[in-house]
Amino acid sequence: MKSLLNTEIVRSMKQLHSLLLIAIVTIFVGCDKTTVEGTRGKSDICEIHHVQMVKKKVPIAYGLFSATPFSLAYHAASTNSFPHAEDVVGGGCVVDTTKWAIIYSCPECERIRHQWELEYVKKTKGN
Repeated sequence: MKSLLNTEIVRSMKQLHSLLLIAIVTIFVGCDKTTVEGTRGKSDICEIHHVQMVKKKVPIAYGLFSATPFSLAYHAASTNSFPHAEDVVGGGCVVDTTKWAIIYSCPECERIRHQWELEYVKKTKGN
């Protein structure tokens, strides 16, 4: 009788330990407010290059950014040629505790962006 009671106590303690462990992991993972998931509900296929994209963690930049000739040209080119090649995402003017974003990145967009940047530098150095 005593060993049966001890077995039940041990089993109950193991179950309680497992539940506590699950609760602790859930709390720590669920409380990560420094990273936002930006891929949920979005296709992982690039709409321009029709290739599989990969998830990438990038910083979020806050504040109002001034328009420069480079930023205007970059925005115009990226919209149609390399929309999934960001190294940073804008978070708006109000600084938040969220510091990172998980986004989709297209390897072909990355390649074309790099090529565009090299061509832009060559073109502007000549002026």
